Amino acid sequence: MSNSCTVKKGSSSSPKQPTTHVLAECSDKECSAERQRELIDCLTTEAIASKNLDDQLALDVKSLVGQLAAATDEREKSTAILFEVANRMNVANCEYCESVWAADTASRQLAEQRDVVRCAQALVNNLTAQLAEAKESMTAYVHLKDDTDEFSVYATGYQSNNNEHRPAVGTGSGVVGGVNHATVVDATAKPPPKDFMAQQPPPP
Repeated sequence: MSNSCTVKKGSSSSPKQPTTHVLAECSDKECSAERQRELIDCLTTEAIASKNLDDQLALDVKSLVGQLAAATDEREKSTAILFEVANRMNVANCEYCESVWAADTASRQLAEQRDVVRCAQALVNNLTAQLAEAKESMTAYVHLKDDTDEFSVYATGYQSNNNEHRPAVGTGSGVVGGVNHATVVDATAKPPPKDFMAQQPPPP
């Protein structure tokens, strides 16, 4: 049986060329029937082969469609991953900017606190110097009167001549408050005993 169902072969451009038949010509009915069966078998084989090709083509198309769908899914997944990475990078950038802003704010606050501390330290140093100067320039003398239990406090260089009974109050300016009259006295006068102030009751 022939592998091809071509009935004749030859050049189509030369119609005068004699036709060569693949199947031998038969004059009797038996030969013609055999040739018809061979032709039917050949056409059936060709139809089966064509169907197999169609089935294979359909399978190939289905496979390509599946591969295309898988590639599309992978592309969508890759795109989603890229968007997620971009979002994370954006969040990280925002957190970094916030950290930089917080660090800058903390640095400014620290500088302000340092300025406040320096000002406070300068004020403390000034007050300490004034206190030391006051301690060096002021010397209180307590004189106990002979006839009463009252006493008066006055600064070096001044002496109270007030006979009224009122407590003496230090003003920090070299003059003791509560004193109506003050006269210059000798600064080398004998001071009171060291334990005299410790023996006095606290002020009311």
